[in-house]
Amino acid sequence: MPEICRFLDMLTMMFPDEHNLSHFHVRCRDFNALITLDGHVYKSNPPSATLRRALRWAEQYHEELFENWELMRTEEEAKKIEPLKK
Repeated sequence: MPEICRFLDMLTMMFPDEHNLSHFHVRCRDFNALITLDGHVYKSNPPSATLRRALRWAEQYHEELFENWELMRTEEEAKKIEPLKK
């Protein structure tokens, strides 16, 4: 599974076969979001508080997300990333 982090009720993932905009997915009980690594929300239907948490996490781990994107482009496995810090 392409899971890179799980925190609160959110699951964040990157898929190795996706080659468009560098991005990650956030999934929760009742929503999905696609967020680019530069922080733009490309596709989303989450509640705003959940989206804010996902964006804050992406900001905290910006370098790790880019590193994972590059690893996956060379067909290596993505590394796990820590949960959101307060």
